[in-house]
Amino acid sequence: MKLKWGLSFLFFILGLSFLTFSCYQNRVYDWDMPGYLGSIYSWEFPDEPQKVHEMVYSDIEKEASKIEFDDILHYNHANEVFYADYKAFGEQLPYYKIKIGYNVAVYVLYKLGFTGPHSVLLVNVFSYFICGLLVFYALKQFFPKNYFIAPLLTLFVFWFPPVRDMAQNPTPDMFVFVFLMLFIISVLQKKSELLPFIFLLCCILIRPDYVLFAMSYLFVVFIFKYFNENKKIDYSLIIQGFSFAVIYIAIIKYYNYPIFTSNLCFFLIAPI
Repeated sequence: MKLKWGLSFLFFILGLSFLTFSCYQNRVYDWDMPGYLGSIYSWEFPDEPQKVHEMVYSDIEKEASKIEFDDILHYNHANEVFYADYKAFGEQLPYYKIKIGYNVAVYVLYKLGFTGPHSVLLVNVFSYFICGLLVFYALKQFFPKNYFIAPLLTLFVFWFPPVRDMAQNPTPDMFVFVFLMLFIISVLQKKSELLPFIFLLCCILIRPDYVLFAMSYLFVVFIFKYFNENKKIDYSLIIQGFSFAVIYIAIIKYYNYPIFTSNLCFFLIAPI
């Protein structure tokens, strides 16, 4: 059995490595990249917005093809304004700065010596590979005696264009998918109540809008436990929900991110 699973895993790793390298070769420099680069460069030069603006576009121009760079500049009128005016560019950065977890990962790669644009895209490429391993691990639990369903199904999913697009484009979606998979695995294995909270917290730090998903999960668990445990209130879920709400509000307040809080009221109070 171990030999068969070993051969299965070897086949899977070779296939996943090929797909990952393909994503790296076909990486895309699009109109979201200036926002993420501006976020991390502003950490380096917090009092020099004009320098940040110049670095962002000059660094992208060095790596992107002429077609991609022109598309970034002329995707719409707003992008043309951002390129021409460093003050306007700085005003739209809160939409990117709130994705703290993603920016931290990009910044770590940047400090390790990778270029800014490469750092943005490598986070997604690495996340793509890690996600493949996690999906393979999860499917292996469902098919413990079928040595090729898990690798073949995983490779098929990760060959699918929408999944590869997340790895090739500057977006935090693939990175957050890593922690979603860890969250799902931790819930299925039921080994710890703390791990799901940590993984959901990571999702919120990467993309704050995942607070809706986190609150919905806590609400469902709260109701399920209430009716299946002699109507006892699980105060740990209330604390978790309150923590998520405080962290979410702190992020959007700190970065002056526009939000219609009234639309989120139900989710913010759901676990209570």
